[in-house]
Parts: sequence; C-alpha cells; structure tokens
Amino acid sequence: MNSAIKTNKLNCDIDRKAFSEKYSIFQIKTSDKYFSTGAYILDDPELNKKVLSVLFESGKVFYVLSNIDAISSRTLKEIIDKTEEHNKISFEKSDIYTLPDNIILQLLLNAVSSQKLAFLRFSNLTGQLYVYHPEWIERSRTDSTIFRIKSLEYKITNDKKLLINVRTFSSGALRKKITFGKKKYKDYPKYIMSTNYTLRRKLKDDNQKDEFILRQIDGKKSEITFLDFTDLKNFECSKMGVTANIIEAFNEKYKGYANIDLEAVNISASIDCKSTLKKENDKVVSAALACKNIKIIDYIDDEYSKMFCQQVIETFKRKYGVKAEIGKRLSKNNLNIRVIHNDEYYGTEIPDPHDKIIQGYSVQHITFEDFSKHIESAVTTVAHELIIKDDLNKGKITLFDWENLGFSSTITFGIKAEMDNIERYYFMKIKPNGCFEINECELDLFNSSDYSEMVNIFADNNDVEGIIKFDDENINIIRKTDLFTIPEIFKIKKD
Repeated sequence: MNSAIKTNKLNCDIDRKAFSEKYSIFQIKTSDKYFSTGAYILDDPELNKKVLSVLFESGKVFYVLSNIDAISSRTLKEIIDKTEEHNKISFEKSDIYTLPDNIILQLLLNAVSSQKLAFLRFSNLTGQLYVYHPEWIERSRTDSTIFRIKSLEYKITNDKKLLINVRTFSSGALRKKITFGKKKYKDYPKYIMSTNYTLRRKLKDDNQKDEFILRQIDGKKSEITFLDFTDLKNFECSKMGVTANIIEAFNEKYKGYANIDLEAVNISASIDCKSTLKKENDKVVSAALACKNIKIIDYIDDEYSKMFCQQVIETFKRKYGVKAEIGKRLSKNNLNIRVIHNDEYYGTEIPDPHDKIIQGYSVQHITFEDFSKHIESAVTTVAHELIIKDDLNKGKITLFDWENLGFSSTITFGIKAEMDNIERYYFMKIKPNGCFEINECELDLFNSSDYSEMVNIFADNNDVEGIIKFDDENINIIRKTDLFTIPEIFKIKKD
C-alpha cells in the first residue's frame, strides 16, 4: 500500500487574470553591476508607503508589488528621482502573464501581514521576509533591553521550494562581540523596532539609539524548535507552527487570486525498523539506567529549583524505577544532569553553562523555565540523551539494537564539519556487535589510510553531506538538498 509524505515543495494555483485586475508589479533595474544587499532604495520609506511588498535576492533587479491604482509610473519615477542613484535606475511594468510563479508568490508572501496573526511579526526588509514570534525576542535580564531577535526567513526558490532559515538580528550594543571582516559595522543596514514591534529600516533623522543588524554574535547559533505539539501555544511558537499559520493566512488573504499547498511525495517502499529499535519503554530504558548512578546538580540553587529537582527525582523513580540523587559536582562515573536557566536568562551578562565544553562526562542539561511544567517529557528526553552520551563514552551502541540489523562486517560513516574556518573530516566505524570508534582524518593527498578516498569525495564535491562505506568497498554518498519533509502541520494545529 502506497503512502505519501508532505514536503516543502509548493503546489500553487495563480489566477493571473484576476491577479492582473487587482495588482501591479514593477521591475526596477540598475545600470551598476548590482544593487548592494543593503541598498537604501530597497527600504525607502516613501516607496514602502506606496507598495505592498518588495522582492530582492541579489543582482541588478528587484520587484515591487502594489494595488493596481496605488502607484503610477509617474509616482514611481518621482520616488526614484529622489534617491542618490536615480541616474542609474530604471523601471518598467512587468507582464503578469510571463512572470515566473515564484516571483509572484514571493511578492504575495512578503505582503502577508500580522492582521490575522496577531502573535506574529512580519518584516519585509531589503526585499526579504522575516517573521518572528515575541517569544523569540531575547532581552537583558536587568532592564529588559532587547539584544537579539531570532526570526525565520521565508524564501520561495525558482523551483517553488519553500526554504525556512533562522536569521538573527543583533543589537548594536553587541558589536564588540561580533568579528567583522571587510564589511564593517557601519556598512550594515541598521534596523529599529517600530511602534507595532516590527522591524524597519533606520532613517538618517531617527533618534532611536537601539538599532539592530542582521548578524549573529561570535560563538552563538540561534535555534528555533522545528516542531512542538505539547500544546497549541508551543506549536505556534515552533517553525512548523509558524509555517502552518503563514500558509493559512496566505490562502485566506489571496483567495480567488492565488493558493499554495505542500506537495506530497508518494512512498512506494519502506523499511520496518520496529524489530531493531529499542523503543521508549520502561524496561529498556530502566535496564540501561540501572547500571549507572544519576546525579542532579542544581546550578540555580533556589527554593523553586530545589522543588523542581525533587520532582525530577520522583519522576525517574516512578517512570523507570531508578534512583536519582542530588550531587554537588560532576562525576565521570555517573550520569549527570545539570539544572540551569534557559538561554534567555543568561543573555550576554552572565556566563551561559550551555557554552562550557565538558569532555569525558555524560552530562545533560534541563532548563528550569522550559521544563518546570513538563517534567515528564523532560525526564524522558534526558534519559535518552544520557544513555546516548554514555554510549559515546563507552564506544558501544545500546539504545539501538545494532546487532539485530544483521551486518556481518564493519560499516563506516563519514561527515564533514567546519571549525574555525577549517574543514574537518570525522569517521565512525561500527562493528557488527555495535562497538564503534570515532576518528578525525586530515586531508592529505599522500595519505594511504582507508579514509583517503572518502576524504577526497568531500573535498571534490561541495554538496556532499555524508558518506557510508561498506566492507565490500562500495560507498554511498549522501548529497545536500533543499527538499525536506514536513509533518501534517495543519492536522496537528487542528487537533
């Protein structure tokens, strides 16, 4: 029986006749080599008052969308004539019937506002669409000053894939924590928070001191939960929850003009791993935890965190029948749980325990703010993570029954990672009994090791994400793609 899975590839339906009777699209060009990414005209306030959205990726051309009677060629010329580059800029009205689908869809997407989604903020900046949830705003613990805004950038590719990337706007107050190259801080477009809590371009006469640039501070990586269905609020604060709401808002706003949906891919064959997976059940996890002591180290150490730690201890006992104890320091012989605040608490003023690299220990964090109301799910997650980390320290897979896969020889997995702008190559050899070893291999044309061929595969192909080598010398290459699967987000939201 065939089944199907949703992907980020979009099916679309555009009524171009109806669209052309309501909207106009203008193409604006420069005679220079290109518009710079932060070109002021892309955020020109007078232009933005007249148009619904702006679309720009890179190059010599950008597009603007307007209601059909909202802007004329004469008005557009007057706006352009006021810019410093006016003698290099020209424009023409686009033919709606010949424009590619992705340009029309992206312009419409960039024009989706917060009217129907009061809990989201939409900012069409320098031709891109950035969406963020108020929960993603990171503030100073002392005076609530905003220092980072995590957002999602939504982009529709030429082949109509919906790309969703995490982008971070950092406060200018953090500029000393950012390493700049040829492009200095002064060269970045500056944005400020408007009255409706969306971002807009900072103008020359703006007196507001708090400004942001699209850069991340050194050593930080912003993450937004892909999917969370513990409740509706958490779902709507995840990538997939935001995506579901945006697609629904798009289809409601442009009903009769355009419609988008997620394309499904038929799956004709699948591998049943039920017999090989040691699924989440009390007996399996309990057996793995029973041979190790569990220590909980309370790094918060206040009345509430002590109550939280006690609840974690009780949940381990009830769920897995194992004893957890309060400890004062990490131990290499134990499974360690550190109770800390979440990332928003530490900000830039207090060292974040997440950032400390702890080698040789099996350590997992629980953040009080995120899990105090979801202790059951916290303990389940921590139990699995601790077992995996203990497996890494022991060099043997126990949570997954590798032996039942029936391999009679060693399999090698390889990945490429970039650290300090240097490409590194790591390989994991797994024996038939589940024992494994992980090694780093340097790129050396004269290296005669077993890894040389695989390292060269990475070096010669930019799109290689990983490789798998079997004992018969066959190598499977896993290549990068911008296609990914999406769960049934509309059903999840409804239920």
